Amino acid sequence: MGEKPFACEKCKYRTSDHNSLRRHKMQHSGVRPYRCPYCDYASIQSTTFKVHLKDKHPGLGKYRQ
Repeated sequence: MGEKPFACEKCKYRTSDHNSLRRHKMQHSGVRPYRCPYCDYASIQSTTFKVHLKDKHPGLGKYRQ
């Protein structure tokens, strides 16, 4: 098993990638920087936000943060 030096202080989550830990910590804090301008959806990651816009609000323009 690969080494996972990055650990969450609030749970048992560990990872080998510091960005994965940063995103994980947002789940504990409730931070969702990507908010949909058309509904109540909010996301931690821009990629999932863009998929939401494409699937749920097609043709409504580019995403805004």
